[in-house]
Amino acid sequence: MISRSLLSSVKSSYPQNFPSLFHHPIATKISSLKPLSFFSSFSSYHQPTYTTSPPLFKLTHKDWLSPTEILKIFDNLKDPNSLISVLAQYSARKDYKPTEPLFTLLINKLAYAQDFDSIENIMEKLK
Repeated sequence: MISRSLLSSVKSSYPQNFPSLFHHPIATKISSLKPLSFFSSFSSYHQPTYTTSPPLFKLTHKDWLSPTEILKIFDNLKDPNSLISVLAQYSARKDYKPTEPLFTLLINKLAYAQDFDSIENIMEKLK
């Protein structure tokens, strides 16, 4: 965006070179704009809210998901309590493929959360 000071300096220095620029409706709008603080634009910015987190919506679509996409979904989950329910949702899909990296990720996240009962349940399903 052109600042007012730059516009006025160009206008005063070279009016003969750009006569149509200064009579254009955009130029008059620019001169009437108030300068914004750099941080004020960020303070009013809000992230869009989702009913489900962005990666989880992929589980409800019928598109086939690659093992890498599944790992990203589970890796982005912040709540360890939701891991089991998301795993159940994923295992109900037609493209469900239990992979070693997926279960390693799940067990590590559950161990970090000290949810050893869920780890035992997963281990029983793997047998």
